[in-house]
Amino acid sequence: NPARLLDPRYAAPEYFDRRFGVVDAATDIYQLGAVLFALYAGRPPYGGPFGAVRDAVTSPMTPVPGDVATGVPAAVDEVVAKAMATRKLTRYETIEHLGAELRAVREAGEG
Repeated sequence: NPARLLDPRYAAPEYFDRRFGVVDAATDIYQLGAVLFALYAGRPPYGGPFGAVRDAVTSPMTPVPGDVATGVPAAVDEVVAKAMATRKLTRYETIEHLGAELRAVREAGEG
């Protein structure tokens, strides 16, 4: 039960259902993506009662900050979407890869 461990609005799908895999480094990447979402959007990626959050997190649809906030560069949305991908194998392979992508976005003046 992720509610006992962390805020479920930032929890990766694997916290809710083991069919998404075990909790590991890819889980941390997801959660960092959720924090990035909140930083750009001004709110967590999901809201509502626990069941609604669980269903949204485990759905194949990944929210991006540009869905709820204006002025978010497309490059930022792409980074967040990849970090928060429901399927672990489509997330960044390592935190270093995520960091490099964020630096590239910043250096391009897009974030």
